[in-house]
Amino acid sequence: MQTEIRILGGLPVTVEFTVCPAEPDVGIMNDYIDEWEIVEVAGKPCKKSPSWLYTRIENTSGEEDRIVCECFDALNGYREQAEIDRWEAMQDY
Repeated sequence: MQTEIRILGGLPVTVEFTVCPAEPDVGIMNDYIDEWEIVEVAGKPCKKSPSWLYTRIENTSGEEDRIVCECFDALNGYREQAEIDRWEAMQDY
């Protein structure tokens, strides 16, 4: 999945992320974001990994957690829209 967010005080980026299902047998009770990466900066595709940007994210307290939260928000928005679409499809019958 992908989502467009602003990081580090306003820089627009596109983040691509993978979602893994809950694993109750090992104590992980909810779906989680396994990996994420920045694939566009200010609307331009990254030809190579923007290591300078990852360094700034790592050095900014709480920024990585905020990015993961934004990914969860995008996932939840996708799920909510899917539920609405299913409900509307049922109304057509």
